[in-house]
Amino acid sequence: MPQKQVLLRECEEVVGKLLSVYTDGVIVEVRGRPIKVSMACEEALRRLKRFLGQEVGILRLGGHYHIRKIKADDSVNETPTINSKKTGKM
Repeated sequence: MPQKQVLLRECEEVVGKLLSVYTDGVIVEVRGRPIKVSMACEEALRRLKRFLGQEVGILRLGGHYHIRKIKADDSVNETPTINSKKTGKM
């Protein structure tokens, strides 16, 4: 199956299982589909190699790539609703 290719825009993040690291980007599996994320940052690519086979988040912010490992027991964190209609409190 051909893979989709993306270039992360500012403030954009991809989260998925890191399958491969190349000289010009990485392959991340998102919802069962491989996606090639183009990255021209040797330092980030070098750091990503230690996370092969693991769930990672790659965020582009301020022209830099930020990498985080997603732990198996982590759930999705959402911003709490301010002034909820149910309680009137956060």
